Amino acid sequence: EDADSAVWLYDAESAAAQLRELEKSRWMHPGVNHIRVSFLVYNSDDDLLVMTHVNFLFARSGRVWKRITHVSMLLNNYPTVWKYIWDVGFYAQVAWLFVCEVRELCFAVFGSNMRPWAGFRSYMGLWNLVDWVYILTSFIALGLWVARI
Repeated sequence: EDADSAVWLYDAESAAAQLRELEKSRWMHPGVNHIRVSFLVYNSDDDLLVMTHVNFLFARSGRVWKRITHVSMLLNNYPTVWKYIWDVGFYAQVAWLFVCEVRELCFAVFGSNMRPWAGFRSYMGLWNLVDWVYILTSFIALGLWVARI
């Protein structure tokens, strides 16, 4: 986004005057290929912020593509104690799976009569790989969530 071409409309009184000035200045010329109108809405019933983007893309042929996108965010993700309980239970289950997989991996690598690399290869089947992907993505999601707070 080019900062020189951005126009911010802060309140209703000045917005009407700013829009009249934009019309007079003929800001929309043949070189314009994209216009975005964005606004933020607060939904008090659901305690939700919604950012709405209305995009207009202008082709040289004269066609105008319109796309409306919304991004929403809950302001209070934990309105009751049950939300905490579900999250703690989920990560306790992931931690238990992690402990079990580490024990199984250590036994396969060090506790078997095979060489460590052969033990690792016998351990790493499809379902153990699925378990490790699940564990890693769960802890990445937790890390991103904690970093957001």
